[in-house]
Amino acid sequence: MDPVSACGVAASVVQFINFTETLLRGTYEIYKSATPTGDTKINCDLMNVTTSLKTLNDELLSSLSQRISAGKSLSAHEIRIGRVCKECSEIADQLISKLKELRAQKRHNLWESFRKALQTVWNKRAIEVLELRLHSFRIYISFSIGASLFDQIDSLRTVQSNHGHLISSTLQVAQEVRHSLLAHMEQNTKWQQQVINAILSSKASRLPASWDHNALILSPENQFSNEFMKRFRTYIFRELKFDDIYRRAQGISRPHPESFEWIYSSCSEDSTPNFVRFLEGDQNLFWITGKPASGKSTLMKLISDDHRTISHLKIWCSNEDLFVSRFYFWCSGTELQMSLEGLLRTLLYEAFEYLPHLIPIIFRDRMTHFILFGDERPLGDMAGLLEAFKLLVLEITKSKKMFLLIDGLDEFKGDHLEQLMLVKFLDSLLSLTPNIKMCVSSREWNVFADAFNARPSLRLEDLTYQDIQHYVSSRFSNNLGFVALQRGNPNYASSLIDNVSTKASGVFLWVVLVVRSLLQGLTDGDRLSDLQNRLASLPADLETLFLNILKSVDFGRASQLIQIVEKALELEDEGLTSIQLSFADEDEPEFIFHLPKPRDEAKQAKFSAIAEVMRRRINACSKGLLEMQTGYTRNPAEAQVEYLHRTVRDFVRRPEIWANLCEATTHPFNPTVRLAISAIACSKIGYKNAKTSDRIGEVFWDLLMASMINIYRSRSPGMLPQSDLLDKLEKEAAEIMSSGVLGILIPYKRCPLTMASDELAVSSFLHLAVKLQLDTYVTQKAISFHYPDEIARLSYLFQIAAAEYRVTHSKFGYEHPSLRLIETFLKLGVSPNQRFHISRKTRNRTSVRQTKTIWQFVVSDSARRPEVLKLFLRYGADPFVPELDSLEFDELRKGGDDLRELLQAARQKVIENQGPRGEEPKKDASKTQSKWSRIRGEKLFGRRT
Repeated sequence: MDPVSACGVAASVVQFINFTETLLRGTYEIYKSATPTGDTKINCDLMNVTTSLKTLNDELLSSLSQRISAGKSLSAHEIRIGRVCKECSEIADQLISKLKELRAQKRHNLWESFRKALQTVWNKRAIEVLELRLHSFRIYISFSIGASLFDQIDSLRTVQSNHGHLISSTLQVAQEVRHSLLAHMEQNTKWQQQVINAILSSKASRLPASWDHNALILSPENQFSNEFMKRFRTYIFRELKFDDIYRRAQGISRPHPESFEWIYSSCSEDSTPNFVRFLEGDQNLFWITGKPASGKSTLMKLISDDHRTISHLKIWCSNEDLFVSRFYFWCSGTELQMSLEGLLRTLLYEAFEYLPHLIPIIFRDRMTHFILFGDERPLGDMAGLLEAFKLLVLEITKSKKMFLLIDGLDEFKGDHLEQLMLVKFLDSLLSLTPNIKMCVSSREWNVFADAFNARPSLRLEDLTYQDIQHYVSSRFSNNLGFVALQRGNPNYASSLIDNVSTKASGVFLWVVLVVRSLLQGLTDGDRLSDLQNRLASLPADLETLFLNILKSVDFGRASQLIQIVEKALELEDEGLTSIQLSFADEDEPEFIFHLPKPRDEAKQAKFSAIAEVMRRRINACSKGLLEMQTGYTRNPAEAQVEYLHRTVRDFVRRPEIWANLCEATTHPFNPTVRLAISAIACSKIGYKNAKTSDRIGEVFWDLLMASMINIYRSRSPGMLPQSDLLDKLEKEAAEIMSSGVLGILIPYKRCPLTMASDELAVSSFLHLAVKLQLDTYVTQKAISFHYPDEIARLSYLFQIAAAEYRVTHSKFGYEHPSLRLIETFLKLGVSPNQRFHISRKTRNRTSVRQTKTIWQFVVSDSARRPEVLKLFLRYGADPFVPELDSLEFDELRKGGDDLRELLQAARQKVIENQGPRGEEPKKDASKTQSKWSRIRGEKLFGRRT
């Protein structure tokens, strides 16, 4: 049977199982109607169910008969499909029979589901057995469909590969089968996934043999295959590549001229390791070890880039081609840069860039799934990557020799057991084939010493004295102050160079830092004796040197920068750019609301200027312990701010050092908040490397509220009026909130000042200003409203000011209402006896507030003050509410005689007017309009007459 017709048979089964399972598990109402049309509110009646099942059963029987009458030999998978098809037909007959029994019942019933209806004519156990059978059919058909398709495609592939190439019709047939199957399944993603999973998990499934890469060579005349392979390669490259895949390699400094030249020496002396002999001979691993900061990564980078490495390896290759790949572990980078997964993905990606024809060979199963289902799922777990890389090594070494450089094994993130597994993995690669060599580097840790001691190796600090001496001499000789002193006392100058070289003990980083210090002394005119004293005072170990450097600068400022950089590495798994650190280093976070967005044509110049300022700041505050790495981009705006060396990060993370750094930030300082502020600023100005933050919403609200309060409290001469500044802030905030520049939309309803008990969530800038009790600003905005259109809006704000004023935010807390705000709204005509505006969340459930006025709440409020009660009574609050009767005599006494007098007068007035208790007398609208106009022209907080 051809694959498309086999798909048709399977699709009939799929449709039947989907329909039946939906009936049994769904919540359709089933109504047994006496009329053909049935009840108007039914979802699916018995007649429709019966008709549908009969139709599906007819399709099952038709598919089965066509399959048998074809007379062709059938595969085991096709036989399975036929068997499932026949059993589904039997189930259909059973269900149709039971449906007839239901329709024959004399009573007219409405069942809440088809399952409930079926239980009236069938026992519960029988229905459960039916569900189990359907579930087993689903698994069975998933496997059989996929395996049958594999058989068909593999058969086509085998026939056509015998002719030496894969013609496009194979791929076209596969695509036709896939589209046909998915069309019958109504594009059911869940079914598609089940088919794939069933095939993958089955031990018995037979996958096609490897695709012959010669059959997959792209040719101009084979456009279908060409386009298909491009898509598949793009998918694989996308899955393997990760951000900063080459960043560590690009960030390693080049060696000083003439340094490490001894590595290519073929000298046979025992004291010099013969690296050249390793490159040219049959030894398969060389280990470079040494102290921290002795220059191991720099040497590995030299070996990787120097043409002499390839020249010597060519001797080992003889007449075969050579493939070289490298990876640099980096514990100060992202998680992938210090993991085995990152190693595998980098080496696979690099290999496929040069040898793309290997992709369908290494990922043959993935290729098959891609052909059949267009499947672009993630590549899989670590086991899959390990297997893929081993297969890659075997494929490459069939026709080539392979050389791998792996730097920084000690920077691999893992415990001792995981480090052992890494070593065993490397050893397993070497045992695969004699056509592979490897050069690795690490610190001299026990786990690596035990594994590599028997291999050819070198200890770097034993071999770099002359390199260090040459570096010191070269740097000093370029300084005019040293040259002048050297003329006067050449022996003393020479001894200074020797002393630095000896004290370094092979640690290149120590030399770099010490030479910087000495050059500063030379620039300042130090005598040679002063320089010797300075050198003698410098500690010989790196960590003490780091501490001395930090103490020589503003320790508090250095501490801030280090904490921000360290927190970025901890939270975001990568460092900051100079632009991001610049914004994170701002002391006044409200700057983001005044930060102008540069024009597109001026962006680069603006970013470069910020980066240059930051470079100077970093240098002044850390004296080189932090530095900007531009890498291959050479763009200062994209430069990463990094530790000078891993040893610097190890130093600052020591508990006692970290404690000192944290204590040095005397004023409130939170690096996490600083990073979120930076993210907001970068997003606002359109900086392309803007990062998101888990706390970005929280920090935005804190900044907005702090800015509102600071503007409100500031009354500096020459400033814009507060209302103008707050209006400008509202506009800036609205742009940030609605534009999505932060990676998320931030509606007002998410403001943290909304309490759980509040009926009204924060909904606007003015609403927030009422919550923060910005009295003058709110008053100015309120009197600008046009009466009577905005009276409803004022009544909402009045509810917030009088009844929903509590704020328990960690930085902004209010326990009492603002009298000024309450009087503002009462003066503007808001009734003190208005009922609560009820939110949707409360509207559908019983709430005390649904039956009470705001005035009643105020009287019952535990935080009430006599002044609030007096204010409400003066503006017509109902003096007969029962809550007033429950007030204790002492509470009335605290309010003074005027409170008791006010209450008595208000009650007497109501009685005299003979108005209903608790209601205000009707007001003349024209008088209220006149009152509104009068209020707008008078001083709001003057004495009320």
